[in-house]
Amino acid sequence: RVRDVTGVQTCALPISTVAPDGSIGMITGMAAYPNMNVFDGYCTVVADRARQLNTRVSRLLRPRIGEMAAGPLSFENLVPHERNRLVLAEHAGPVRMDLTFTAAEPPRLEEPHRTSVDGTLIEDYLRMHQSGTLSGTFTVDGRVWEVDDWYAAKDHSWGVRNHFGGVTLVRGGRPQDDFSGLFVWISFTAGRYHGYTQLKENGALGAGARRYSDGEIRISEPDGTHRTVPIARVDHDIEFMETSNLVRRSRLSMVGVNDEKFEIEVNPLNLPAAILGTGYFDGFNDRRGMGAYRGDDVVECDEYQL
Repeated sequence: RVRDVTGVQTCALPISTVAPDGSIGMITGMAAYPNMNVFDGYCTVVADRARQLNTRVSRLLRPRIGEMAAGPLSFENLVPHERNRLVLAEHAGPVRMDLTFTAAEPPRLEEPHRTSVDGTLIEDYLRMHQSGTLSGTFTVDGRVWEVDDWYAAKDHSWGVRNHFGGVTLVRGGRPQDDFSGLFVWISFTAGRYHGYTQLKENGALGAGARRYSDGEIRISEPDGTHRTVPIARVDHDIEFMETSNLVRRSRLSMVGVNDEKFEIEVNPLNLPAAILGTGYFDGFNDRRGMGAYRGDDVVECDEYQL
């Protein structure tokens, strides 16, 4: 239950993956905005470390409120929290997909996200996430990738979020950008370790000022049992490419509540996607971002050269 919040109600479901050889990567998702009466979604593919191909869809939420589909993009919940089917069907863009997500573990529920700016609560939401694998096919301009148990990450958030719905709120007092600073969100599987960690540092509050930290690691023991270690602290060492915000390498040092230490090194397989192509922030052709009403059965396709 959310009360006295200045923001837009959302229920969002993204899934992402990358080929083991880095030749193609994808993020797709869809979201409902009950108080805007909008349902939208996207599929963004980075192919051959050179092309970003975007498909964005939007429609009225009601009366089709129970349908997880818009335009050519659809999501089918085959077995809740276990198996889901993702389809991007025939449309004007060059990408097609028919993929099935299979969970490798039960979903995790993150600590609640609550942010206030100058006394106004602007976000109050929950997110659960889950790692697993994808199988099926990608097709780009007729070229087919056979997807065979590629690692994938899925999350599902619900509640009230800022920066959605095409709504800009003007408040008195000192402006504070709640998206400034550093945001780290990593889900991973490495041998018998399955985990996730998240960190938000708010640049408006000073370098390194942290407003959110969460994480846990599930460890498979040799006897077949599992144990979970909540993460108490995360430190990062991120190397960027020259003066850009492209990551060359990341190292994360995590300390559990039991003082157990974990080290993760991340090396990108593919170029990152420009998140604007999915519709986030000032995305879509009208630059109003996700959750804004822009008509029924809208489909947009474009391509970025990376």
